[in-house]
Amino acid sequence: SVTELEKAAECPFRFFLKRGLGVQPVDELERDKDVWLDPLTRGSELHDLYAALLRRTRDGNRRPNAEDRAWLIARTQTRLRELNEEIPAATPEIFERESKDFVADVELFLEAEADNSDSTPIGFEVSFGRPLRDGSEPLARPEPVELDLGAGLTIRIAGRIDRIDKVGKASFEVLDYKTGGFWREGWKGTFDGGRRLQHALYGIAAVELLKAKYKNPRVEAGVYYFPTHKGRQERHRINAPQVTDITAVMRDLRTLITNGEFTQSSNEKDCKFCSYGRGCAVYKNLQLEEKLEDPKLENYRRLGEHE
Repeated sequence: SVTELEKAAECPFRFFLKRGLGVQPVDELERDKDVWLDPLTRGSELHDLYAALLRRTRDGNRRPNAEDRAWLIARTQTRLRELNEEIPAATPEIFERESKDFVADVELFLEAEADNSDSTPIGFEVSFGRPLRDGSEPLARPEPVELDLGAGLTIRIAGRIDRIDKVGKASFEVLDYKTGGFWREGWKGTFDGGRRLQHALYGIAAVELLKAKYKNPRVEAGVYYFPTHKGRQERHRINAPQVTDITAVMRDLRTLITNGEFTQSSNEKDCKFCSYGRGCAVYKNLQLEEKLEDPKLENYRRLGEHE
């Protein structure tokens, strides 16, 4: 998957533990009782509601408007009650507080989409290279997308595109929802040393998927969209990279993996939320900087140069 490729670039050692050795991190013995929905669950539920709203308006051949509010809020509140039965909040107060914030983010998304006149959303949670769950997305397909890297080398990628917007007669953008916060300093460059591949690879995938319905489709950009209050509705747009540049990043990443250059990340920030930290403790290891100078890690250093 595209996410696994990004994770391999972020920390090759963690990728080796997970994908090479099949090591699974130990679950936390006790979750924070002051928090009901963890970020992953919250984000996944918001994704589903965004898709449900935009499928409703797409099927009606119209844009979202204020009349969708009652339907969307009712659907949201029903889902929150279901979640509270599946994963009970520690107290009614916590459930009420988080539900209020959740509904506010859903309303914010509806308002933004109602004001959006620059593009037409046409595809939502469009999967490829995975079994199809239903027929709600005509562009989805079970086959992976193949990326030709030249010299007889092909990489098959799979994933799920959060959203595809039409911005011209045959031009499109791929959107990836981010339901956390936005820090501008963390969004410089195009590839971030291979850690940011989704806009590029999903752009290639989207072109292949769109060919089923459009003649000579072109993806102009990838947009990382932060639609919540925490993300301040930021949209970080990256123009579609040249295929030759994408190929160069992917060849270096593949070589890193096939050469077994599974060093730990050289960026301490990557360790902050790493679930494999107990088996690493790399920033207590004074030999790390010396290891990074080893000629055997040439591809790792070269991958980091792809800004």
